[in-house]
Amino acid sequence: MNLYNTQMKKILYLFGVIALLGCYSAEQSEFPTIKNDLRASAYPLVTIDPYTSAWSTTDNLYDGQVKHWTGRDFPLIGAIRIDGNVYRFMGIEQKPIKAIAAISVEKAWAGKYTFNAPSKGWEKSEFNDTKWETGQAAFGTSEELNVNTLWKGKDIWVRRHIDLEEGLSGKEVFLKYSHDDTFELYINGIQVVKTGYEWRKNVVVALSDEVKATLKPGKNVISAHCNNRTGGALVDMGLYVKEDIETY
Repeated sequence: MNLYNTQMKKILYLFGVIALLGCYSAEQSEFPTIKNDLRASAYPLVTIDPYTSAWSTTDNLYDGQVKHWTGRDFPLIGAIRIDGNVYRFMGIEQKPIKAIAAISVEKAWAGKYTFNAPSKGWEKSEFNDTKWETGQAAFGTSEELNVNTLWKGKDIWVRRHIDLEEGLSGKEVFLKYSHDDTFELYINGIQVVKTGYEWRKNVVVALSDEVKATLKPGKNVISAHCNNRTGGALVDMGLYVKEDIETY
């Protein structure tokens, strides 16, 4: 009998411990959990080799452009056809841009220029540039593409006047430019580009709302200054707008 009582006490004790642990667990579950907002910086989609790889930098494949591991855009679009309709599930479709005032390799344009340092305010739309020379773009040295006005010194200042039929504040507007070497550019007096010692061609930059708000019907001005340290020299610039076409 004593043995039986001893066994029963052990069993009851065990059940008691289990019950206490259950209560403790229930109590613990009432405490708030800590949310971890950490996420991977990018998700691998294609990793054939270092030169052929594609990554998604967004949680949803359709929220952003697919990227190369270097950070450059990877023009990869994923689409699926369901019941005759095409749906995009990966990447962002890029709309083409059309010229408002094309760069010189696409359409000839003339601008005002000087090789002498101008007075203060040269970048503003109201600046009087009537005493500057007039030349056909592009401006630079003979070895550069489509140069029509030779520039052999260290510095050049160029102003391009653009007539707009309508304002562009509600549209996606882009600046396209080429330069060699150090370069600064303004649109209606607002700085859009400032580089170090480098040379690049056909760079496309989206304009901010602040800059677009200044693009009114009538006269507008793109002003640029370029410093050539050595070798070739080049200045060319234009305005573009994203075409309004249907995407899927």
